Amino acid sequence: MESPNKRLKTSPPEFNAQEDFVSFGDVATDDGAFGAENDHVEDEYRSFRESAEATENQRGHRRHNALNDPRNAKDKPKSKHALPGYEPWILVKTKYRRRFVHNTETKESFWFIPKDIFPGVIEFERWEKGQKEKADNAKWAEEQLKQMRNESKAPEVNKAADKEERSRRRRSESLQREDEETMMAELAAQAEHGEEEDAKAAASAVQPLQPQIQGAELESDSEYEVVEVTDSEGEEDDGEPKAQTEVVDEAAAEEAQEPEDGLVEFGEDDIAYQLAAMGEDYGLDPGEYGEEAYEGEWEDGAEGLPLTEEDAANLFKDLLDDYRVSPFTPWDKVIADESDNSILNDDRYTVLPNMRARKDVFEAWVKDKAAQIQQERATMAKRDPKIPYLTFLQHNATPKLYWPEFKRKFKKDVEMNDRKLSDKDREKLYRDHINRLKLPESTHKADLQTLLKSVPLKDLNRDTSLDALPQQLLSHLHFISLPSSVRDRIVESHIKSLPAAPDADDKTDEQRAEENRKREERQRREKAMAERERKVEEERRRTEKDEARARRELRDGERELQMAMAVPRKAAEGPYS
Repeated sequence: MESPNKRLKTSPPEFNAQEDFVSFGDVATDDGAFGAENDHVEDEYRSFRESAEATENQRGHRRHNALNDPRNAKDKPKSKHALPGYEPWILVKTKYRRRFVHNTETKESFWFIPKDIFPGVIEFERWEKGQKEKADNAKWAEEQLKQMRNESKAPEVNKAADKEERSRRRRSESLQREDEETMMAELAAQAEHGEEEDAKAAASAVQPLQPQIQGAELESDSEYEVVEVTDSEGEEDDGEPKAQTEVVDEAAAEEAQEPEDGLVEFGEDDIAYQLAAMGEDYGLDPGEYGEEAYEGEWEDGAEGLPLTEEDAANLFKDLLDDYRVSPFTPWDKVIADESDNSILNDDRYTVLPNMRARKDVFEAWVKDKAAQIQQERATMAKRDPKIPYLTFLQHNATPKLYWPEFKRKFKKDVEMNDRKLSDKDREKLYRDHINRLKLPESTHKADLQTLLKSVPLKDLNRDTSLDALPQQLLSHLHFISLPSSVRDRIVESHIKSLPAAPDADDKTDEQRAEENRKREERQRREKAMAERERKVEEERRRTEKDEARARRELRDGERELQMAMAVPRKAAEGPYS
């Protein structure tokens, strides 16, 4: 049961805009700016009060149902609007299209608008009506513009379709013309082939046209004379003779005639014979200068050192070693590198035939290299147990953990139970490392540079890789103070600035013999690869030379054919036609 002291706002049980909302739009207003003059405000306010009182009388019999009005519980303010000149009063509109005035200073609210505030409400309604009309007009104009654009697109679509149809028709006609031209060219070629013999016979008819001047001799075969020839048989009906001036090239006429006794052509066989003679004089093998004609007669080894699949694989492994590729780097990342130091820029990258073969050799190299590195690290860890422990600290130590907490958290790890390193030494290294982590990064970099310079050249040189660093580095706290990405860049830059490793005097005879054997095998592989590249380059030059010769012969044939086709026209114009 509800408390009798609870007060509820009374309102009619049904939503009726006419009863609760009195429009001020029926009065005579202009659509001017907000804040226009208030004409007939008294009459409007009187009409508003009368209408409100009549409404109050009509709904008086429903007041007993006001407690059940759902708007009292659900209606909420939706917007508020300032009334210029009537501060601090504002007009508040609710969710159910009701409104009231509210004083922001006294916190008073009235459903019935007071008389002194009523002019401000009238001005606001005029301004709101004007804004709504402007918005409606803008929306209507936008719809009209959109409709006009849609109507204008229809002819453009039709034009585009017509243009595409015309383009398709032009392509069809172009293809038809190409077919006709191809057919005409074939017919012309057949006709030219039948006329070649007639053209050669007609060429002899040009010889009487060559000028002969008594008492004068030509100085060279390329000189020519300008002779005026009168063709009496080609006179017109009016009887006027037609004169011609012809330029006769004696060199071209002599080339047209095939001399019986001419110079002997110096062909490729003669060149090959001279090359063979020169090679024998200099003591060269045929494989060092030879042509294709000698391929079947070469002795074993004369053509060059063979490059087997094993040699190709070893060359690719040498490439990976020379570029210091880490065996822990994925293959996709290795081939994605397009910098100047990438393996893609080396000729040895193409020694294997395809990408699958390269990947197989890379995986085999990774397996062997990783096993070698692990063996070296295990041997180094046996000599100095601090190396694996410092690596463990680099990945797990943090200033947030004290030594007892760190020890309790990682008590089951192998590095924390190594008997070669005492618990006291582990604690000291941990505390020193945590204290160094609090120093600035510039100090860490300077300490690392000093440490790198202190390592002897025989242990750290240009041939050292990041995966095989010496013990002096791995067992020092300065080496793990920096993040691995920053540290590796500094170490790699320092290694590139170092010279090659000096010759060690403490090596045994077996070690020297093994190094010499590996060096000789590598030199043999590199020599075989260089020989193969030389042959490929020679084959490329030979192919280019053959292509150039074929193009030159084709141009010469076309020129001779044009000359032969031009001869009958000249002969027909001459007196012997």
